Amino acid sequence: MKWLALLMNLPARPTRHRVAAWRKLKRIGAVKLKGAAWILPDLPQTLERFQWLVGEIQSGGGEAVLLRVERVETMTEAELTALFHRDRAPEYEAVLRDLRGLVAQADRAATARRGAPATLVRRLDGLPREVDRFEAIDYLASPLGRRVRAQLETATRRVRGLTDRRGRGRTAIASRRRGSSSDSSTRTPGSASRIPWTPRQRACRTTSPAWRSATRATTARSRRS
Repeated sequence: MKWLALLMNLPARPTRHRVAAWRKLKRIGAVKLKGAAWILPDLPQTLERFQWLVGEIQSGGGEAVLLRVERVETMTEAELTALFHRDRAPEYEAVLRDLRGLVAQADRAATARRGAPATLVRRLDGLPREVDRFEAIDYLASPLGRRVRAQLETATRRVRGLTDRRGRGRTAIASRRRGSSSDSSTRTPGSASRIPWTPRQRACRTTSPAWRSATRATTARSRRS
């Protein structure tokens, strides 16, 4: 594998230029070798990033030299790869902890037959962008990065499953409420049933002593009023 090596020299004062350069090197995923050399794999995107940084260093009063090298004589390719994986490890491990926590919380919600809490969904929504940002500077495909991607897919399935369950539950409740409202709107006040009286039931009702007594009482009250 070919490498890009950046050699730079910045004034001791003001210190902000040194700090800014260090932060930018870390942000683009460069690894520091012993001494003042920073390296990246020789790729189109890494060349562009290093060239941009050379301009930044020079504009701050420093000096920078960018080299393309075939190999680093004092280190094997496996040792160089391990340096890059080591630098990506803290970022990936932090995301992996968050994802495991999300999966555990989703499993508890599923056991309790609850939908996905809003906080759970918000936490999940921000993680894919964070993982994408780390992968953009994971030039040598860290195994930990693959574990994070797999865990992200697992967490997404669990949380989305809870969200779908909550949506189905709300739809069912709304449907039952609409059905209840429809039933009540077809009933007349005081009626216990929508089943009509048969002629025989109506005849029995009008000839019963209780019905005739209630009718006479209603008629008498109407006359007095």
